Order: sequence, then C-alpha cells, then structure tokens
Amino acid sequence: MSGSQNDDTTAAADDDDDPNEGLIILANGAGEEKAYQCLAMVEVEGTRYAVLAPAEADMDSESDEDIELFLFEHEVDEEGDEIFSEIEDEATWAKVQAAAEALLLESNDGDDA
Repeated sequence: MSGSQNDDTTAAADDDDDPNEGLIILANGAGEEKAYQCLAMVEVEGTRYAVLAPAEADMDSESDEDIELFLFEHEVDEEGDEIFSEIEDEATWAKVQAAAEALLLESNDGDDA
C-alpha cells in the first residue's frame, strides 16, 4: 500500500456524459489530475478513509503484480462535495493501512468461496 503525495482536494463532479463517471479525479500539488477508483471505505477511530487505486489498475487480474493503493481521509462538505485529504499523522496512517489491508484481505477471501 502506498502513501499519497496529493494535497487536500475535492473530487470532480460527475457529469452524465462524463467518460470518467464513477471515478474520483484528484489533483496533486502541481495541479496534475489523476483518476482513481474507490475500492473501499474504512472507519478508524470515528473518521472515514477511502482506499483508492489508479483507474487504470486491473482489479480483476490474476497476476501477482502489486497494485499501488492510496489512502485518504474522506469527508463530505456542506454542499455535498467529497473531500479527500492526505493523512499526515504516521500513527493514524499505520492504523488506517492495517484496517484497509484487513478489509481487502477479508473481501478477497470471500471471493474464493
């Protein structure tokens, strides 16, 4: 699982004709945009976190290739816009990473049944 170098950012609004519908578009500090897919949401100590993977990642692949995952704090503002913020605290990061890994392993075990 990887860290994020993105600053606080707001997800792009979905448009009916948008080919990226369902994807989360985040901009880094340099203003470069990248599309992600949300794999899961986890809650740690009362705060929600998003587990994101690059949109181009093949989540159904049987290959042993690791997919880089990103963790962000997830909030919704008064207007209903999603806000994804970098996790600054290392102890919080470790807790969120452990919760995300446990959730993903649990969901992968369920796929084998």
